[in-house]
Amino acid sequence: MLVLLLCLSVLTLWSTSSGRTEDCGCYGGLLIIPPRYSILLNLVYILFLELAWLHPVEAHHTQIWHLVVS
Repeated sequence: MLVLLLCLSVLTLWSTSSGRTEDCGCYGGLLIIPPRYSILLNLVYILFLELAWLHPVEAHHTQIWHLVVS
C-alpha cells in the first residue's frame, strides 16, 4: 500500500507538471482536489499506515463483530 501511494503521488506530480491534467482525478471526480492537496493527503495516509504498522492493536475484540455480522 505504501508503494502504491508513493507511485500515485509521483504520477500526480508528473501529470500535473507536464500539463497533461489539471487535477489529480481523485475520488472519481466527486471532489476536485488540487495536486498539492492530493499529495498532502497521500502523505497523511502514509503516516497513518506507518502508525498502524508500528503500533498494532493487540486486542481486537472481534467477538462483538461476529455477533453483529452473523
